[in-house]
Amino acid sequence: MTKWLIGFALIILGASMTYAQGYENTSAKINTRIGELEFVGGYPTQATIDKAFDQLDVQRATQAYLEFMPMMSVNAILDSLGRDYGMPNPGDVGVYVEPGIGKVGAIGLTYNTESIYSTVNVDLKEDGPTVVETPPNVLGIVNDGWQRWLTDLGNVGPDKGKGGKYLLLPPGYEGEVPVGYFIVKCPTYRNWVMVRGFVEDTGTGDKALQYYRKRFRVYPLASGPRQDAKYVSVSFKGGDTTHPRDASYFDMLNQIVQYEPASAFTAYELGLLKSLGIEKGKPFTPDGRMKKLLVSDGLSS
Repeated sequence: MTKWLIGFALIILGASMTYAQGYENTSAKINTRIGELEFVGGYPTQATIDKAFDQLDVQRATQAYLEFMPMMSVNAILDSLGRDYGMPNPGDVGVYVEPGIGKVGAIGLTYNTESIYSTVNVDLKEDGPTVVETPPNVLGIVNDGWQRWLTDLGNVGPDKGKGGKYLLLPPGYEGEVPVGYFIVKCPTYRNWVMVRGFVEDTGTGDKALQYYRKRFRVYPLASGPRQDAKYVSVSFKGGDTTHPRDASYFDMLNQIVQYEPASAFTAYELGLLKSLGIEKGKPFTPDGRMKKLLVSDGLSS
């Protein structure tokens, strides 16, 4: 349908030029930002049609690159915890135990240098409903897989800085919901939990690590606190929490689409991705033409 509409539009363009120039001239060449477009007898040549479709795909890919950047960014953070920092499992806790120079080796967006951060990957597909126990007097958040705010933790959260238990529920959860928790309904399986402690409470170095070990726990509701949960210092480690900036961006985006529920996306978002060959339940296998467009037309390098 889309190809027919584009072809029809090109024919109309050619016909309008013919009308404007007189019926005796039914051929034209037009210089455009995507190159020369040629019409013969009022019809676009195959080369012109190919250029139009290439431009349409570049525009769609560019739009997808921009619109899915928040999702890509937060998933890059979660991926880096296992890849760069030795935290392979959901519920493992990473702590920046030293302010200032403790973060200079990390590549990340919007970091500040002074907070004693603690960061956790929550995977509700793997663990089901998940409990987050927070320390008192912290500033924290739960972000979903789109990097959208779900709730504050700590001083400006429901626990009002006293510490508390939050229960993160998976998308579409219909099971029993126990009492005694602050309930957070999550539209994605993967979610990011982060808290900032104050140095006067947490201390630094090993003291900060032990502070969080005693007071900050993330675990499946069904099984209770994990005895094998890792508490890892991520200070002075050169991790990269940013998303890809080459054609592999779309490979990673496809992986996210395959993992998350369809309900995490709007019909428009799924349609945009489908036009690029990214479709839930199907392999992403861009052909040579599409690969060339993704690499050479300003989307990536």
